[in-house]
Formats: sequence, C-alpha cells, structure tokens
Amino acid sequence: MFAEHEVTYADCAFHPLDSGQVAVGVQLSTRSRIDDMHVRYEPYTVISGLYDVAAGSIRQSVTVVAADIIRTARPGTKLIIIRSSSGSFMRKRSLESEIGLLAAGRGIEVKLSHKPRLYRVVPDLLRLANDAIVRGSTVIAAV
Repeated sequence: MFAEHEVTYADCAFHPLDSGQVAVGVQLSTRSRIDDMHVRYEPYTVISGLYDVAAGSIRQSVTVVAADIIRTARPGTKLIIIRSSSGSFMRKRSLESEIGLLAAGRGIEVKLSHKPRLYRVVPDLLRLANDAIVRGSTVIAAV
C-alpha cells in the first residue's frame, strides 16, 4: 500500500490525427481525502502534446506518453496510475508490462485504468490535446 503523497494520477486524452500524429492531453495530480466520502485531486503538471507514432496508433503513443509522465512525476512518487477512456486501456496487460520496464529503473510502479467517462470528469484533457494541435508542438508545464 502506498501513502497518498506517493501516488500520482495521470489522466489522459488521446486524439489520432490524419497526419499520423496523436494529440494528447495529460493532467498529473495527487489525491487527498477530504472526509470519508470525498477526495480532492490537485493537479501539479500538464502535458499538451503532439506525438509522431506509426500510423497515428494510440496504443504506441501510450508508451511514448508514459515515458514523459514517468519523467515528469514528482520526486518521491512510487505509483503512477494512468487513466484514460481510450479503448487501448481495456487491453492493458501488455501495455503495463512495456511501461513497467520504463519505470522500473526509477523505482516506480505503473498501473493503467480504463475510465469510460473521464472526459466529463476532467474536461481540460480535450482542451490540452486541441491546444497541441493548434500549437503544433509538445509543452510540459507545472500548474
């Protein structure tokens, strides 16, 4: 079991483009309990990215984006939970093992979670992905 400050939640939106690129919006946050019934997510970093992957494959972009997430996670993070409504997250075992190899050197465990209505809960994810399309580049920024 991990303490709350050792866990990072990475909420992601993926949008494949005709150009073969994938636009991605990511919000990294920590979670704290308000009371027995409520939690609060506190964002600390966002990624608004445009990634070149073979044939605009979301599955391949997950691994590339995960590397950026692992690199930008707060010091002291021991578990990263990457959540998305993408169908690639429904078939997560092979992705988790690939990403786990990237994170193992940093002493971080990675879990993937499929959340069907994540865009409704975190609407900024789509805005971040759309900003990457307009800008034409990737930006990683502290909040």
